[in-house]
Amino acid sequence: MMLRGLSASLCLSLFIYTTPFDSLLHYFSQFESIRDLCDISKSVERFFILLEEEGNLIVLAMKSRGGFQGFKGRLHDMMKVFMLVFYNTMERWKITQEVLAARSYKGKLYYGQPSYRFTRRSSIAIIGYNVILILLAVAISIW
Repeated sequence: MMLRGLSASLCLSLFIYTTPFDSLLHYFSQFESIRDLCDISKSVERFFILLEEEGNLIVLAMKSRGGFQGFKGRLHDMMKVFMLVFYNTMERWKITQEVLAARSYKGKLYYGQPSYRFTRRSSIAIIGYNVILILLAVAISIW
């Protein structure tokens, strides 16, 4: 079980560290069905600092009222924090929309062309990393 978790975290960390967020948004914005989601995530990316601060305030308030006691309590309270931050974000979306309209937002964001290129060295490193992950997965299935 631990090796599976390790393997999954290695896969996600490779994806996160090797793919810039803007490149992901640029790629996914090409699909018309999810372009709106990409626009929202690009807009909300600027407000992450505010969301983190609001989450910290909610956690502090919950802890002062005796929250986050025990493992189940922590999970339950953390889900409450995520839901409250999400709810407050959706409530503030009208204000965010007005701010975007004031900044001449026309409904489509420019994502720019990604500025990266694959070299032989980076390709070998990626293939080597994937081979290690496959060997780790085989070791997990044998063990």
